[in-house]
Amino acid sequence: MNDCVIKLSDVCVFRDGKEILHGINLDIPQGRHTFILGPNGSGKTTFVKLLLGHLYPAYGGDVEILGRRFGESDIREMRRHIGAASPLLNEFGFTGTTVKDIILSGFDSSIGLFREPSDEEILIANQEMEKFSIRTLADRTYNTLSSGEQIRVLIARALINSPELLILDEPCVFLDPAGREKLLEELDVLSANNQNLTIIYITQRTEDITPLFQYGILLSQGKIFAEGKTEFLLDENKLSTVFQTPLQLVKGKNGRSWSICK
Repeated sequence: MNDCVIKLSDVCVFRDGKEILHGINLDIPQGRHTFILGPNGSGKTTFVKLLLGHLYPAYGGDVEILGRRFGESDIREMRRHIGAASPLLNEFGFTGTTVKDIILSGFDSSIGLFREPSDEEILIANQEMEKFSIRTLADRTYNTLSSGEQIRVLIARALINSPELLILDEPCVFLDPAGREKLLEELDVLSANNQNLTIIYITQRTEDITPLFQYGILLSQGKIFAEGKTEFLLDENKLSTVFQTPLQLVKGKNGRSWSICK
């Protein structure tokens, strides 16, 4: 449990000449389920793209994911060990692809299915669709689904290959309250059944942070504002500073906190 699944050293990321991430230093050991909380524009999406190898750090920064250092390793091979569910995957074009094929493509971490799947892979895909209540959508094309259905498809795709690292980027943003609670409960079960799995959960909502996530990062203006244990970070003063508005936390019976504007 001491091996780092994510190791970032002095990472800066530029896009279109603008620095989006600055001076990021971060070590996340195996099994430390971690949330990344920040407002729109804080750099969360760029952070996800970095972890998936779609962006590289500026000269002098080092990125190592699952023991594979950027610039020295095959990024495509690395992605086979990462499950990701993020709206940014829509940029690569799932339109017109069936739900079944999208989920099966998770075995190769490819955008599209480029080979005939085995009977065992089809069986696993059916099981994942059952788990997320999308079996009846198997032959529907992605662009005909609701936003909530789409995110469930992406999560099923992310999990199909038993990843070592699972990156969930705003997975509840399009889910209704019942769907959100079901997904968060499933994450608890997933963690309990996969001791080698590490979950990174990106969000802008404190209520998504369940007791599963005992460690986190507050991201603000492309920098790590604070990191540490959840009870240290979910603090009204810290959150008010990060979100640049006065916030009050309301504690729920389930160990979660809801943030409201004062």
